[in-house]
Amino acid sequence: MYIPIVDKFLKSEIVNDYVEACHILNQNNVPEVGDRPLDEFKLLVENSDYNCCIVENKTVVGFVICFQDNKTSTSFLTEQNHKNFIEIQRQMNNFLYIDRIAVHENYRGQNIGKEIYQHVEKFAIVNNIEFLTAEINLLPKKNEISFKFHEKYGFREFSTKKYSDDYEVSFQKKNLI
Repeated sequence: MYIPIVDKFLKSEIVNDYVEACHILNQNNVPEVGDRPLDEFKLLVENSDYNCCIVENKTVVGFVICFQDNKTSTSFLTEQNHKNFIEIQRQMNNFLYIDRIAVHENYRGQNIGKEIYQHVEKFAIVNNIEFLTAEINLLPKKNEISFKFHEKYGFREFSTKKYSDDYEVSFQKKNLI
């Protein structure tokens, strides 16, 4: 279903027509988002509790994939050995995990990320979810842009996790209730 966001942008679920374009956008944003082969990326989309992409003239300019703290997502992400979701789940309940978000570099600064997060937040509120959660890379390189964006949007760090000498993340949350 397509929903007009502003004059030139549309919001859509990540349907078949847009999966490969979202994957390309994902890969163009590594290491800020996790590297995933196309088949694994498709599995994330198919098993997500919430996803959307922002489209201009049939071109994907941004997307998000989220998982709710529920039995189905927990089973899927545990099977996928999704370290960050599992770590957040150890520390809290009733959250929506923002697994990945990306905005095409030519469209940054046009409030697309903010618009996407507003849709994510609406989904969470309608579903009585208490927290939005995300992780931001500290290593291999601190993602300053993501830190500033999340802070501006009301996220705060609640813990960090160093998985190896070259991989560490900051866990962020935003209280909704």
